[in-house]
Amino acid sequence: MPRKLFTPGMARPAGAGRKPGQQNRTTLQIRALAQRLLTDREYQKNLRASLRNLTLDPGLIRMLYHYGYGKPIDTLEISGRNGGPIEGAVQIYLPDNDRDKTT
Repeated sequence: MPRKLFTPGMARPAGAGRKPGQQNRTTLQIRALAQRLLTDREYQKNLRASLRNLTLDPGLIRMLYHYGYGKPIDTLEISGRNGGPIEGAVQIYLPDNDRDKTT
């Protein structure tokens, strides 16, 4: 009979489970595979040929880079004139929809 390490209702053993922030093995293996593919000379040669012939979806390459090296941070800063705050008035339009104007 296999030894049971954890019984429901008991406290978790110290050091059990994945540490906070640590990625699981599958994620690490996919990242390593994507990096290996992207740095392989033969793969790069075939990739360039596929792109030239338009036989490969560019989204696939983007996804491969995201898996291998992470998605870049996407930021957007909005400001008013000369970097100041955005100025403007808010206008609200309420249609009357034939409502009684006396109330």
